[in-house]
Amino acid sequence: MKVEIQDAGPCQKKVNVELDAKRVKEKIDQAFRDLQKMVALPGFRRGKVPRHILEKRFGKEVREQVKMDLISESLEEILEEKGLKLAADPRVEEESLDEGKGFSFTTLIEVLPEFDLPEYKGIELERPKYTFSEEDVERELWAFFENTNKTFVSVEAPSQKGDMVIANLKVQPEEGDEENLEEVPLFLSKELPKGSFFEALLGKKAGEKVEWKGEIPDLPKVKAKGKQGSIQGEVLEVKRPKYEAPCEEWAKELDYESLEEVKQKILENLKQEAEREAEREVRRQLKEKLLEQVQIDLPPTLVQRALYQEFEYHAQMLHYFGVPEQEIVKALTEEKEKLQEKVEFTLRSSLLLDKIAEKEKIYITESELQSHVEEMARERGVDPGELWDDLEEKGELSY
Repeated sequence: MKVEIQDAGPCQKKVNVELDAKRVKEKIDQAFRDLQKMVALPGFRRGKVPRHILEKRFGKEVREQVKMDLISESLEEILEEKGLKLAADPRVEEESLDEGKGFSFTTLIEVLPEFDLPEYKGIELERPKYTFSEEDVERELWAFFENTNKTFVSVEAPSQKGDMVIANLKVQPEEGDEENLEEVPLFLSKELPKGSFFEALLGKKAGEKVEWKGEIPDLPKVKAKGKQGSIQGEVLEVKRPKYEAPCEEWAKELDYESLEEVKQKILENLKQEAEREAEREVRRQLKEKLLEQVQIDLPPTLVQRALYQEFEYHAQMLHYFGVPEQEIVKALTEEKEKLQEKVEFTLRSSLLLDKIAEKEKIYITESELQSHVEEMARERGVDPGELWDDLEEKGELSY
């Protein structure tokens, strides 16, 4: 095998490979022998179909597969010999198969960067300290109350933020069929997007009508969400949370002995979160100090893929809170530079820490990885199992 490698940019290399005719012929012959064992054609038993018939029926497909196999095997050998690690799938630019001369191809590959480790021992870091006042506990108590105060009672009053409105709706997209929905529960959160359908429900009493036009929001059982259209509705009932403020009865409904126990639990959670935040801050300081000492180039595809995932996550969160599509695009466009800086910092930190871990022979156990994913899920407000599956699918879990 003849190999020529040229630098083609940061973390990019152009690889020219030539394989001799003998290796190519052996690979093709083996491919036809394997095919012969599996194929049964009219007039021939399995394993007895002559080579010339297989050539006629499957010759093109066999050679295409052989080319793919030779590219994969050759690159694996080259990467191992040169100590390179792929950062993205290779892109084949040219190829030529001539059984009399051999097989040659040119591919552009992106590899993980090579860099020397900076001095990483003895770095001084400042661990932040946190204290909590009664006001802090009270603020968290109210946030917890608003998230758990889910018992609603019917009221004869105009709707307000925090209420549940039950309504019959007629949804008419500009393009598509009309949808009629009965007794739809609609929660009016404390933060309602300006101009949204939910904002139009504020101040409505049972029996009153509502009309609205815009981008149809994500409503229960509505198929036209995200489309431009109109909604006409009639409010059937306004429901309000049973409790107006944290109280003993509310605490006991949540299986606490008293309101004071709820406060103690909140204080305990604040202290635990403060410890986690202090740990994150120390890690951030460490990464910054290390990255100040070393230049790490990043593979373009790796950055693009991570940036896309970051955009997708932020878009999903904004959509979840009912932000219109146009506002989502605007917000992400304005935040693009900050998101890119965040992505590049995260990637460089990860590459640097992975190299330190490799040198120090530090390996993470499955239980440690699971704990880390659970912490990530808690920070993002998502299900740990779903996050684990998502990271595993993207190839972002490693031990």
